[in-house]
Amino acid sequence: MEEEIYLLADSHLNSKSDEINDLFSKFLRIFQESKLSKLIILGDLFSNWMGIDDLLSDYQKEIIKALNHLKENGKEIIFLEGNRDYFVDELKETPFLFIGKNYKMDFSNGTKILFEHGETINWEDRNYLLWSYITRTSSVKSLLKILKKDFAKNLAEKLEEKLSRTNYEHKIEIPFDEIKKYARSLKEEGYTNLVLGHFHRKLEYEFYGVKVNLVDTFMNKGSFSIINSQGKIETRYIA
Repeated sequence: MEEEIYLLADSHLNSKSDEINDLFSKFLRIFQESKLSKLIILGDLFSNWMGIDDLLSDYQKEIIKALNHLKENGKEIIFLEGNRDYFVDELKETPFLFIGKNYKMDFSNGTKILFEHGETINWEDRNYLLWSYITRTSSVKSLLKILKKDFAKNLAEKLEEKLSRTNYEHKIEIPFDEIKKYARSLKEEGYTNLVLGHFHRKLEYEFYGVKVNLVDTFMNKGSFSIINSQGKIETRYIA
């Protein structure tokens, strides 16, 4: 039987976006009632997320509780860290089977897929790469843990808001040259497919024999996808 997996990218959830929140609740019900058992979240689940338990908002706790409910009912959720996700592996009660920057899948038919968020592919975006490295160090994590909860949360939100207004051209332009180089290196490692979030668009390319799929943002009409063991992606929208 051909394996199929749900994909979700860039939902950017927050307590103030009622429309997106309602769509996300509907998606969770769709996944719960589906025969499919696996979901890969391609990063940026929340608009800003510090995974340290003491820094979670009440809204984030509700979402994590809902995801844990899916886990308890036999669903497997893979979480790939995006540019808005910090220290997700610190969660004490994690709903995720796997947390990391990328996730590899090998199928018996020879399809070999690499999934990731995609924000670090563009080496020209040096400001972000430096920011990403510094803000995810153990020193920053330790500092956040000792700061007062409200102060740490406000600091994180302000820094993320400031960053969101910088390097805009790197966030809306697709770095084709860097993706091509990446695809070539993946081809040498035997990969047949690369699946990315981050760019908020649904696009498909092929470079050096590697099929590259950009997955649409969930914010676009509740967009989610299903990928099969052939690497073919079907995009759906929540009615």
